[in-house]
Amino acid sequence: MSKAGGSVGLIKPTDRPGSRSADNLIKLLPPSVELIQSSLNITTGILQELEQALKDYEGKVAEMAERGVDLIHPAGVPPLLLGYQGERDLVARWERRYKKPVFTNGMSQVHALKVFGAKRIVGASYFKGGVNRSFGDYLSQAGFEVLAMEGMDVDFQKVLSLDPAEILQFIERLYLRFEKVDAIYLLGSAW
Repeated sequence: MSKAGGSVGLIKPTDRPGSRSADNLIKLLPPSVELIQSSLNITTGILQELEQALKDYEGKVAEMAERGVDLIHPAGVPPLLLGYQGERDLVARWERRYKKPVFTNGMSQVHALKVFGAKRIVGASYFKGGVNRSFGDYLSQAGFEVLAMEGMDVDFQKVLSLDPAEILQFIERLYLRFEKVDAIYLLGSAW
């Protein structure tokens, strides 16, 4: 079923019109690697919807394993809501059950932040309230000092239409509140 270079099963949290993250990922992959996509139906980005989506990932991970992919990537925020160790426990359970390697955005991003030596982080997102607290806790549990994790006041469905200058102003205001920031973390692939 898969190409000579293997296959990756990508489970996106939303199939929001205009979302180009999977298209960009395809451009980065070698031509010999096949990308098989599926998505959930997150539409509001509120905590309750993301918690439900976390449950929905189970079926999607099983579907990818049944399709015979070589690597499974449940992308997006929902797995991070379990906290740093909870996410790792979930991934380990999926790997045992489905006999496939699994990785999340959080796992990749924590690794990248550590490789770059980041310790003090300012985070920005387009999510509201509890999501930002949960992700700030996730990063803290991963060993970072989270100075702030704040969401821009924007409707979830309108994130893709934001002016990049407006996003930059939001991030700059957040960043300038602190001294010695090692990294700025942007939560959410839509921006």
